[in-house]
Amino acid sequence: MITRFGMILTKKSIQYFQSLNSRVLQSIAKYQSKTPFHYDDEIFFAQYECLRSIWKSELSIKKACQKHNISKSSFYEIEKRFIVNGLAGLFPFSNSCQQHPDLEQLTLLIKKARPQISYTSIHRIAQVVPITERISSTKLISKILQSHGYGISDMEDDISFWGKIQRILNRWSTLIENPIGRRCSKNRKTTFMIDADEYHKRIELLRHLFYNPDTVPKQICFRFGISMPTYYRLIADYKFFGIWAVIAAHSPGKQSLSPELQLAIIVEKLKHPEWSPELIIKKHKLKVSRYAVYRVITRWGLNDKSRAPIALDEYLSKEHLSENKSSFKPLKSAFHLQSDRLASSE
Repeated sequence: MITRFGMILTKKSIQYFQSLNSRVLQSIAKYQSKTPFHYDDEIFFAQYECLRSIWKSELSIKKACQKHNISKSSFYEIEKRFIVNGLAGLFPFSNSCQQHPDLEQLTLLIKKARPQISYTSIHRIAQVVPITERISSTKLISKILQSHGYGISDMEDDISFWGKIQRILNRWSTLIENPIGRRCSKNRKTTFMIDADEYHKRIELLRHLFYNPDTVPKQICFRFGISMPTYYRLIADYKFFGIWAVIAAHSPGKQSLSPELQLAIIVEKLKHPEWSPELIIKKHKLKVSRYAVYRVITRWGLNDKSRAPIALDEYLSKEHLSENKSSFKPLKSAFHLQSDRLASSE
């Protein structure tokens, strides 16, 4: 049920990823290449070519740095990242983006369950869910949704594109957190290519095909130990994600309960704090296990049966679990509860 969280991207990061497709397409047209590699305004290439020329013993550090306009101090920092994290260490991205996994997951769950819901309504719901009530804001929710392709151009492809960006970044973060550590600056030439760094092999494959367009792809794929399906997928993805295409994205995964049902359980538990999972299942004739409902309740910190009842009907356009209406009248709605909080703080 629980999916991996992503990153709340900065405006600059969003603009960077948005520009990749046009820059790669410009490179394809400029170099008349069927297998793109180099494209403009990407610091990765200068850093990688500098490091590559030194590690393959083609140039001295001084000459390589001069050729690629990189300072020696910068080179040593690049080399350190390459030794520790492999190719992933050279990627032009800072992992200093905000991360609020609980709010992020709840925001996406609500948006998937209610595609037309507003930022304000998501914020109101997040404010009354115990584990997100203190961190929610409309500004942060807007950033979360934009980081996942909602609200950028409102096209279906946006969600697919940004969803894959998030999964790529998730994989990249995992690589950064788990050092390879099998390279040595004293044995640069012999440890430049290692089996443990599969993504380095992919970038070398693309580089070779770019500079040697007459090479038969099947032969060079065999040389690098890369399957043909991986090769075709790499070429296709590179046009949209640039160098990030070499990082294999995590699988989207499957949820045991749909976002609609999870949201419905959250809403019902907020409305009826004293209700048990068994009662929620019985009242709405749900075809799910008691444990599945309990997991949702626990995940969002809704176990406290003494909490004040809160109704969220005014923020949702559909009935939550069934067409059967309850005679229960909440003591306070989320709107009134929030108004009381604001009044008490003044």
